[in-house]
Amino acid sequence: MATSQGPSNTNRWEKGFAALAKFHAREGHCLLSSRHVEGKFKLGVWVSSQRYYKDTLSVERKRRLNALEFVWNWRDYLWEQALSLL
Repeated sequence: MATSQGPSNTNRWEKGFAALAKFHAREGHCLLSSRHVEGKFKLGVWVSSQRYYKDTLSVERKRRLNALEFVWNWRDYLWEQALSLL
């Protein structure tokens, strides 16, 4: 199950979070294509999974993602950005 927090899932989550933190530090945001790859890590897929499983993520993982200004719903975010330009 994708929401399991066993050792291999925890390692993969930490690898994904580290890649996202590096991307955020470099780009200043967490809005990336679902096809985005950092090194050999499919970061876009990982980010999409976090959004999909947001209701089952631990509070600690959500807190860490929120600290990076993680966008949980990119469509709403883009809508709000466009609306603010009007």
